[in-house]
Amino acid sequence: MKLSTSVILVAVSLVALASGIQAQGFMLKPLFSITGAELLRKISMPSDVFVDDVHGEIYVVDAGNRRVLIFEMDGFYKHQFVIPGAPGELTSLVVDGRGEILVAVGGKVAVCDFRGSLLEYVDFQGFPDADKIRVTRLAVDSKDNHYVVDVGKQRVLAFDSDWNFRFAIDKESFPKTVRNLTHRRGQEQSTVQSLSIGDICVDDEGMIYMIDPMASYVYAFNDEAEYVCSIGEPGATFATLSLPTGVAVDSQGRVLVVDATGHGILGYDKNGRRLFALGGMGREEGRLYFPKYVSTDGDGRIYVIEPFLNRVQVLRVEDGIVPTRLPSSLPVSTKVTSPPLGREDE
Repeated sequence: MKLSTSVILVAVSLVALASGIQAQGFMLKPLFSITGAELLRKISMPSDVFVDDVHGEIYVVDAGNRRVLIFEMDGFYKHQFVIPGAPGELTSLVVDGRGEILVAVGGKVAVCDFRGSLLEYVDFQGFPDADKIRVTRLAVDSKDNHYVVDVGKQRVLAFDSDWNFRFAIDKESFPKTVRNLTHRRGQEQSTVQSLSIGDICVDDEGMIYMIDPMASYVYAFNDEAEYVCSIGEPGATFATLSLPTGVAVDSQGRVLVVDATGHGILGYDKNGRRLFALGGMGREEGRLYFPKYVSTDGDGRIYVIEPFLNRVQVLRVEDGIVPTRLPSSLPVSTKVTSPPLGREDE
């Protein structure tokens, strides 16, 4: 009997999914979602989430409404603010050790006080190619060093707590053997020579993790800007990286990566060994729908941005009973390579 290609693909995907579930022993437990339903204007196209463990607050960048929303740790609304005369879209936010709120807006970095009042914009003048710096993502480490993703030059710039320059990571920072490797994903191919940085995070030890969505890898560098390893396996099947877009490190030191077109969240140890792959395409809580960014807190909770559902989903990865049946919505829909156009109504 002759089987069609589509039947074979589905069969292979089912086997891969079953193997992944049986080997993991992990469960993705939904806790609650933040949508701003209690507000006059609900959240629209969120672009970032940051958890301030010190003050017990969740910050959500509500890009569609050009504002920042602050919630209690249980998800109840607390406060909001806007940046007067914002020069563009709000794309990222962190809170540093001084309690100042840093917001990437229109390619610049706005510095706000704890109430959200604008204090100043970071002045990069005097820095090489300052006129080309366009900041899209932010990170801060335990020593209050600041990190920005500069998409103008496709690099990561590191500064101390007073914004004195420390180092830069770009394609020249990779060893030559890595720089010239060709990464394949389906019919596409990419090299570090065409580096594209989508997101960044820094763990408590100063290890820097940055995502290259086009190459489908996470690159790790130490706090001296030295290349350490590449994490992930590009592919279009379950437990590989199809279009990774967000990265974070949880309270157990696991590197968490959300994959937009894989509709999942993958966990790795510091050496790049995959620990689990969870999620699956769906709109219900516990499933993921084109997730874009991820954050964590000190209590082991995971916060996932789902822009096309206009929500932040709060979850926890737990060791649990292995499911005995396959879920109805399979996380193998990686043939869908682009999100829906425009905003979807809930």
